[in-house]
Amino acid sequence: MAGKPATAVDVRIGERISAARIRARLTQRTVAAAIGISTAQLQKYEKGTNRIIAIALSIVAQQTGTPIEYFFDGAHEAKAA
Repeated sequence: MAGKPATAVDVRIGERISAARIRARLTQRTVAAAIGISTAQLQKYEKGTNRIIAIALSIVAQQTGTPIEYFFDGAHEAKAA
């Protein structure tokens, strides 16, 4: 069963995931392991080619010490673009 295709919002959220991970000085491997996914899958989330599910985004927020709202900040602007 295929999910919905990624959108500009997914790209924006992915950019935020990457920025939060880097700011927290975490490797992709560390964050991917916390979520229970492969590093390749996390890379797809960070590039916005795959849509991240809510529970995985919640784990990213916890791992990076970032409020969940951060990932959605400006997302409505990306949708309009």
